[in-house]
Amino acid sequence: MLFELNAGDWIAAVSGKGIDKGHQASDLAGIWQSGSVIIRGRTVADAIEELRPWYKGRILLANDGVGAKRVTGIYRLSDPEEALRALVEPHGGSITRITPWLMIVS
Repeated sequence: MLFELNAGDWIAAVSGKGIDKGHQASDLAGIWQSGSVIIRGRTVADAIEELRPWYKGRILLANDGVGAKRVTGIYRLSDPEEALRALVEPHGGSITRITPWLMIVS
């Protein structure tokens, strides 16, 4: 599959769902370099996948209902626990830290 991308366009491979594509303001390109990630209209479950590499432990999603909710925002990668809280609390979800290496999203 071949995609032509112009300034501000993006694509992402979404596990089990194919290719997701969109456009963002070009002034936000490279925002990850400042320690943040932009999530637009993705599910909480997909957003958790974006945050996993930045957390040294495991993140378990124990509530599929919360995982299916759509979120949009800019989240700090330097504090994955706070980013997770910002993702799930508006949808009635919560984060439980079991150890420094395990968080459960419910």
